[in-house]
Amino acid sequence: MIRRLVEKPGAIFLLVFLWKVALLLFTSQPVPNNDAFFYDGPVVNFLLHGKYCNPSLVNALPISGGEVFCAYPPLHQLVLLGWMKIFGTSALAAMWLHVALLGVYFLIVLAIFRRLALPARFVNIAGLFLFGITFHDRPDTVAHVLGALAIFGIVTGGRGHWLAVAAIVLTFAASLQIGGIYLLWAGCLILGRAFVGAEKIPWAAVALG
Repeated sequence: MIRRLVEKPGAIFLLVFLWKVALLLFTSQPVPNNDAFFYDGPVVNFLLHGKYCNPSLVNALPISGGEVFCAYPPLHQLVLLGWMKIFGTSALAAMWLHVALLGVYFLIVLAIFRRLALPARFVNIAGLFLFGITFHDRPDTVAHVLGALAIFGIVTGGRGHWLAVAAIVLTFAASLQIGGIYLLWAGCLILGRAFVGAEKIPWAAVALG
């Protein structure tokens, strides 16, 4: 049975995702970090009181209580705003958003592996690293989804490079640090593919990016 599981591409990805869903559904885990409201507070306050600021931080950051406040670039806040308008402003709602984003990330990574034609056993070995993702109540989740989409665009080639450029730009709109990491990774992939003769450097897309 284990051997059959290993031979099915994405089996470990599915198990990890189901495990995380079960943890959240039955035990409300992982518990958000103590600074989660630092990132999500402005959206919650906007939906409850109509003002995009974060009064919960007023003792540490007085300006946050009455002025526009955003700890990261605002794309995560926009995603969170749309989600909480539908599912409410509870901590559980925020946690379900990150689980959903993690599921999207898993699908994109699997699509990358499929594009690279990796054997199923290697895909599942890579999936074991996903068990190490414990806390993900951060704007970083949105950034990783977009960054993975950029890598998918590069390995797809052709018009996929334009998808990669758009995704990299949006990654910076969610996290400057992670955007920088994926930009470096994307650049290395493009140069590597050009070096082995897989395709020429897409100068038009690179210049636009």
